[in-house]
Amino acid sequence: MSGDYLPMMFDTWDTPFNQGELFLVNAMWGGDEWSVSYPGGETYRLPIPTGSKEILTLTVFHLETEGVYELRFLSASAFRVLDEGGLLDIWAEKKTEHNCFKVKGHGWSEESPVSFAMGSDDGFSYFITTSDDCVEVVCDRPPEIIFKQKLVPEVS
Repeated sequence: MSGDYLPMMFDTWDTPFNQGELFLVNAMWGGDEWSVSYPGGETYRLPIPTGSKEILTLTVFHLETEGVYELRFLSASAFRVLDEGGLLDIWAEKKTEHNCFKVKGHGWSEESPVSFAMGSDDGFSYFITTSDDCVEVVCDRPPEIIFKQKLVPEVS
């Protein structure tokens, strides 16, 4: 860490699921194909049937709307998924009750300054928080948010 102290800063990020109970269903890194090529001309390919070329796709379920949403980060340079205990520095300073927000000047930004300088939204990263999991994404723009479907509860 540098000797300079920069205060942690928060910013808003509006989503259809900012309020209420949110669940992380899936996090997928990669596109529709994985491949590696070698100088001798050999290439190995593995199709991945995701239907999208996004670098990072998160799927969440929002209880209040019973909606499933995909967040597609088209140019994510880094991401991490942690339980809420791994982000105590964020929770100590958090200024919003929203499930989604932006933050900069925290521990990860100081530990990985190149990732934040090269791929972030003016130093900010995007947070998606649930009662169990937190996803932080370093990306230079907000994700595309797509409503996928409404779930109907099963009654036994």
